[in-house]
Amino acid sequence: MISLIYHVVSEVHKSLDKNTNYILLVDDDKDILNLYSEFLRLNGFPVVAFDDPIKALNFARDNISTLSIVITDYKMPEISGIELIKKIYDTSNGDNTIKFILISAYLKENFIHLDDTFINISNNDDRSTELSLKIHKQLEKPLTLESLRASIYELYKQC
Repeated sequence: MISLIYHVVSEVHKSLDKNTNYILLVDDDKDILNLYSEFLRLNGFPVVAFDDPIKALNFARDNISTLSIVITDYKMPEISGIELIKKIYDTSNGDNTIKFILISAYLKENFIHLDDTFINISNNDDRSTELSLKIHKQLEKPLTLESLRASIYELYKQC
């Protein structure tokens, strides 16, 4: 399965249609990544999937104009999903057309565990304002594939 991810990513990167709006999917759990990406492809969504957030960030920087939705896990090695969202948002120069979905087992009613504290990502306090502007949907693991699809449809309506 791992080779499938890398093969698909390298082939998509080579032949990326600059007129298509892609979903960038990032999760370090390869089984989850394969499940989500295959499900989304079978439902007609154009997906580029990475199990490495740094490679995903590099891809996003090179292809920012082709991204419509970024779906990322929160807890990953090297950088968190929140850091990835911040960096992609900054790369887009604040382009509000890219929508972000954060998936995490650490979410509890709009609170996320970050740096040994809990942050209300729907509140407008100093520490969460930047996050709440960028994270359009938060999904708690375990999640159903139907809830993932419904969230994507909802965000596509906003694009």
